[in-house]
Amino acid sequence: MLSTVIKGKEVYNCNSYLSTIQSQSKSISNQMAILDNYPNRFVAEPIDASAISMTLNSGDTAHIIRAYDGSLLTTHDVVKVTGNPLHDMHYPWNEVQKIVVYNRYKKNARPVVGHVRGFGIADGAMAGSVAHDCHNIVAIGSSDEYIVKAINRIIEMRGGEVAIAGEEMTDIALPIGGLISPLGGHEIAYRSSLLRDTVRRAGCGLKSPFITMAFMCLPVIPELKLTDRGLFDSVAWRFVE
Repeated sequence: MLSTVIKGKEVYNCNSYLSTIQSQSKSISNQMAILDNYPNRFVAEPIDASAISMTLNSGDTAHIIRAYDGSLLTTHDVVKVTGNPLHDMHYPWNEVQKIVVYNRYKKNARPVVGHVRGFGIADGAMAGSVAHDCHNIVAIGSSDEYIVKAINRIIEMRGGEVAIAGEEMTDIALPIGGLISPLGGHEIAYRSSLLRDTVRRAGCGLKSPFITMAFMCLPVIPELKLTDRGLFDSVAWRFVE
């Protein structure tokens, strides 16, 4: 919400809280040194781009999660890769981004990589530790480098949400169980709006991109979702090979 007017008088303006937000003693930067004081289980270690590499060759079958704005339901696109996978598909390949789920509770876990369509991220990435139901790290992005940068920032904060658009990165720490922020409501609201704006600048037009991404990991909601064990088809009730 940008502004609220009652009987012709403005009673709230989001910009009026900016100075208060910036001057709060409990800022995210000040809290980084005491994140271990919060109850949490976050043992995931930083990764590099090689950990999420994926090769598609001519003749391969790609299983793609198709997400929809305002819906938790997805559909399952099965695409036969012919020739160059960047060009020779039945829809433009640049409409598809990588989606990564990384177990945050287990040391030496390996990220699981899939493909998702519907987010439209063209130049950036988004990541979060709010990912139903297990709340592992989930990330979607236009390049491995962006995805890794977002995931590693989540790990550094021991939970949170991150948005990257080009050289710009916005984040909010959720160090209480990787789900909750100790910050005040005004700062959370402000930083949440910055996250949404950053995701939009990266190309994502979804109304609630982080909520939609969070449910890309919930395998009991049809049709195709990605967990830390792999792609799961809830219609066929099996993992996709």
